[in-house]
Amino acid sequence: WEGDGYWGPKMQQVREDCAAMFHEDLLYLAKSIRLVFHDCMGNEDYGCDGCVDLSHPDNEGLEGIMVKHLPLLRKYKQWFSRTDIWQICAMTALDISSSAYEPNAPHFKMNFIGRKDCPNADEIGDGGDKIDMYPKYLNSKALLHHFYQYFGFDARCTTAVMGTHGMAMAHPWNSGHGD
Repeated sequence: WEGDGYWGPKMQQVREDCAAMFHEDLLYLAKSIRLVFHDCMGNEDYGCDGCVDLSHPDNEGLEGIMVKHLPLLRKYKQWFSRTDIWQICAMTALDISSSAYEPNAPHFKMNFIGRKDCPNADEIGDGGDKIDMYPKYLNSKALLHHFYQYFGFDARCTTAVMGTHGMAMAHPWNSGHGD
């Protein structure tokens, strides 16, 4: 889509606005990546729908980045859904994060646009179906098993995903996790 003459320039505008937001505070990089993971996790009934249930403890700390995306959502709503904006910003965050130290880092491309936002969320995306993804207690073995069973992640992928929480300052008030 990014090479497309119609969508490419629009996506580039969104990417530039996302990059400007990230340069205000680099902590937004990891928070944006965490947001899309939490938005997209789940089975085909729940994944990537522009909704995050902020009342769920696993989503604690996401409201700030959701509010930060709001001006972009308003500016580009005629072309992109909330979840598309979240995805574009997360890919921009990955680009910025990886290219800061790697001159030949990959550019993360948008392969799919036109995702539908869930109908039962507010303007920032708070809402959606109430789902409980994780058991009440997870030790390392149970966490690895859960991510393998639910997402097909091996230990390396699971470690990378959990490491993103560390990049996002995993304090209880930011992420719902940590001590």
